Amino acid sequence: MFKYYKDARLLFLSDQTYLEQYKSRIPINNIRELYVGDQNLISLPIIPTLEILYCVNNQLISLPVMPLLKVLYCENNQLISLPSMPLLKVLWCQKNHIVSLPNMPLLERLYCRNNQLNSLT
Repeated sequence: MFKYYKDARLLFLSDQTYLEQYKSRIPINNIRELYVGDQNLISLPIIPTLEILYCVNNQLISLPVMPLLKVLYCENNQLISLPSMPLLKVLWCQKNHIVSLPNMPLLERLYCRNNQLNSLT
């Protein structure tokens, strides 16, 4: 059933159960885009090739290191901090508990209201 997914670049999963199933059957290192909103997730797998992550409305308390990430939509989670994301261009992180942001030299768009940020540097 999963043989056609061996070269998958995009995963759009509507249920946490599917994420667990796909992790073991699809070479997750191929994934460039992951959409896992509204699933009550508390963690995500490490996907080193990920460029776009949409993980809104979950219960995430942290995110794995994603060195190639360019776009991150992570609003309405339980995040306190974010990992280093040197290639990030777009960040939507409102409605979390973030106290500081990592250095993001390529950032073009930032939406971070309703956090616990004291300053932006």
